[in-house]
Amino acid sequence: MLHANYSRGIESGEPIAYEEDVNLPGVGHRYYYTTLAPVRDEAGRFYRIIGSTLEITERKQTEATLRETQERLASIIETVPSGITFVERSGQIAFANHAAEKILGLTPSGITDRVYNDLAWKITTINGEAFPNEQLPFVRVMQTNEPVYDVEHAIEYPDGTRRILSINAAPLYDAHGDLFGMVAAMTDITERRRIEEEIRQLNVNLEQRIAERTQE
Repeated sequence: MLHANYSRGIESGEPIAYEEDVNLPGVGHRYYYTTLAPVRDEAGRFYRIIGSTLEITERKQTEATLRETQERLASIIETVPSGITFVERSGQIAFANHAAEKILGLTPSGITDRVYNDLAWKITTINGEAFPNEQLPFVRVMQTNEPVYDVEHAIEYPDGTRRILSINAAPLYDAHGDLFGMVAAMTDITERRRIEEEIRQLNVNLEQRIAERTQE
């Protein structure tokens, strides 16, 4: 590899940089970052190459560990039943997992093309009234830097279907401790709310019948 890159540097006259994995007997794999810089005299004639090599084994191992962690996290996010979304500090939705796509009734691009309070969501209270913007999970998290739990509101699909969501959300911080966005987990509770309403109505009817029989 060194000879090949040395030849490339001579032919091109341009600096060459490359990484290599060396398996050292009794030591194991070590990773190196090498740069080769062709040097020419005042007449423009090539007469030497200056090279430097830096061992980057620790960095490579850290990158591998980080990559494995990210892959595990991605697998978890894609398999959990809750819809997961990442929202940037600007309010732009940057990511949605498969469950979120199903819950929100949109394709991935259909979700990430929107902001958290996009009018296309048609967000309302459970009773169909206007939902205050300051009560939306994103606004509350950004203003307080604290998680919020079980925020319930309704949205409307492009086909007019209405769904009721329960949302938990938490702030996201970078390596410097600065807030850069929010992660939210959502659950579709439309069916649960329907059943609760049916049970409530049955109880009302039962109480009415009991009251009527008592009067008789």
